[in-house]
Amino acid sequence: MSTKKTRKRTTKPTATKKQQVVHHQEVTEETFHSGPIPTPEMLAAYSKIVPDSPERILVMAENESLHRQKLEQDALDSNIKDRRSLRLEIKYGQTLAALICLSIIGCGTYLAVNVPGAVWPGVLLSSSGLAGIITAYLKK
Repeated sequence: MSTKKTRKRTTKPTATKKQQVVHHQEVTEETFHSGPIPTPEMLAAYSKIVPDSPERILVMAENESLHRQKLEQDALDSNIKDRRSLRLEIKYGQTLAALICLSIIGCGTYLAVNVPGAVWPGVLLSSSGLAGIITAYLKK
């Protein structure tokens, strides 16, 4: 970043018998540069001090750009990996929940059919398993 400021002031007093008038003029010139590579004028000035400095500055800017791009790519790859693992985790959770609900329905059916006097507890148990499956699909 470089800034160049130039100021020019001129004052012209004009005197009359009753009042004095002062004319004032100010000219300001500013330049602004931002970025990893200096302006050609600055590179020429650096070259006068250290002969190979412009080339070194350009190599440094290229290396910085490659480093920044690699960091951005690494962050992107990390986000993709996180999303894939999250999807896999959700899939495993859904599969496990379905197995648990089906097991509860199976146990309730077995209880209602094979155990004398346990028809209503078996129906309630099977209903709770079925309610779990219905609730999961209604939330989507």
